[in-house]
Amino acid sequence: MTDHGPQPVERQLPTEEARDLISLVRDLVQREIEPHAAEEEDAGRFPREVFGLLSASGLLALPYAEEFGGGDQPYEVYLQVLEELAAARLTVGLGVSVHTLACHALAGYGTKQQRTEHLPAMLGGGLLGAYCLSEPSSGSDAASLRTRATRSGDTWTLQGTKAWITHGGIADFYTVLARTGGEGAHGITAFLVPGDAEGLSAAPPEKKMGMKGSPTAQLHFDGVQVSDARRIGDEGQGFAIALSALDSGRLGIAACAIGVAQAALDQALSYVTQRRQFGRPVVDFQGLRFMLADMGTQIEAGRALYLAAARLRDEGKPFAKQAAMAKLFCTDAAMRVTTDAVQLMGGYGYTADFPAERYMREAKVLQIVEGTNQIQRMVVARHLARPRIPLSRRPVGPLSTTADRPVPGRALAAVGGTGGMLGAQAAGRRTPGTRTGREPGPPMCENGCVRQSRLSGSVSSSAASSSWVSGDSPAQRGILDGTPRAGAHGEPEGIPGRRAQRVLRQHFLTVEQSDRTGAVRARHPEHLAGLGLVGIRSDIALVIDTFQAGHRFLPLG
Repeated sequence: MTDHGPQPVERQLPTEEARDLISLVRDLVQREIEPHAAEEEDAGRFPREVFGLLSASGLLALPYAEEFGGGDQPYEVYLQVLEELAAARLTVGLGVSVHTLACHALAGYGTKQQRTEHLPAMLGGGLLGAYCLSEPSSGSDAASLRTRATRSGDTWTLQGTKAWITHGGIADFYTVLARTGGEGAHGITAFLVPGDAEGLSAAPPEKKMGMKGSPTAQLHFDGVQVSDARRIGDEGQGFAIALSALDSGRLGIAACAIGVAQAALDQALSYVTQRRQFGRPVVDFQGLRFMLADMGTQIEAGRALYLAAARLRDEGKPFAKQAAMAKLFCTDAAMRVTTDAVQLMGGYGYTADFPAERYMREAKVLQIVEGTNQIQRMVVARHLARPRIPLSRRPVGPLSTTADRPVPGRALAAVGGTGGMLGAQAAGRRTPGTRTGREPGPPMCENGCVRQSRLSGSVSSSAASSSWVSGDSPAQRGILDGTPRAGAHGEPEGIPGRRAQRVLRQHFLTVEQSDRTGAVRARHPEHLAGLGLVGIRSDIALVIDTFQAGHRFLPLG
């Protein structure tokens, strides 16, 4: 034979401790997971004892703080552990990812008392978690969920049905998103619900194409009562918490996908180096070699993509776009690689005697869970094509419209000579000059915008009056009801409120994009509802979250 068979993945790990951890995981996989994977998947058996072992070994707690029993490992390391587990058996790898997702809300948004009380058992006490966001009528449109939580004193009563819940019916705790307010994203709150809560029941597991050992079921909340001490975060903060968790969870799915793809490539490579036709190993045929090359390239590219996103997360930088890209690319790659693995093995690949067909069936679900790949494309496109005004293209002379228009802060260099500061404390305050000593920039309103005259190209301030701030100005009423009115931000009579809404929507989006540090702040979250921004998700979730935080704009520097 002219080629060697599959070799262990050469991993780039940041510390010697991380290398030891990967060695431990590989040993555990070879002894406890791989020998039973095919038989247990075929029988639809969930390996609860394996999860007990993972919990005792600290592998269910890797990315969380050591203070609460976590492993204090960066996501860069945690995801590579996840990949190793998923390569052995996706039911295990995906199960660890879901458990980590279920712990995210409490670890990131719970009070110190909540974390001290619950996290140690969740992370290392042998418990298994599940995450409850989707419902029968709200999948991709998660903000339309209907499960409702009603408060009476210090007790909340949950009523509704959740769907597609991994570990549904066997989990020890559930992170549940339920509606506590009005319609839309701002009326959702997160709760930590015990698995044995009275009134909580699970439907029979779904009969799935793959991952038969991992139960996926509907959950029914029939008057389930939980104390207010189990509410996570503020009322109405649940959707922001959910989006934050999903960004991290998508990286987990990406790592699992690369694990499955790597397992399929290893299986195919082992087969083609042993299989002989026409007097030589089939791996010597160029057509098959090209397929192997494409498979290996896609796997390496996917691994590099999810690790790059993980490093951004570890550095505290925005990573939502990269997480969506990684989930999209890695799961699509897994589907292609596993399909090609079956093809390389011919008829044998199509039989259950080899795991290649199982990998192909399992890869399919990864294109669907935690946001379909169509949703990922929407998220990525929003990040790439969000409204912005490049400095090189901003007109300095008269505008083409007949009305004054708000100009976002990032465009100030084009119209006034400086980029300066978002958020003067009052209308009419001037921004400081640039470091090059040029003249100070134009006056800026409290909402961080200036206005450019259509006649002279000059810049004047927009009055941020108390009526605008309170939502009582004619302009804002025009936005809310669509009637043409004049207003404080230069919307003249005769311009429909819908157009004014578009201008302001663009303004807020551009302001968010301008702030590379994620420090955009505003005072009045009710503006977002009036402007129609609350229902927008993912690409401006940071704006929604920070606007609700109740702070003023901060300097860009």
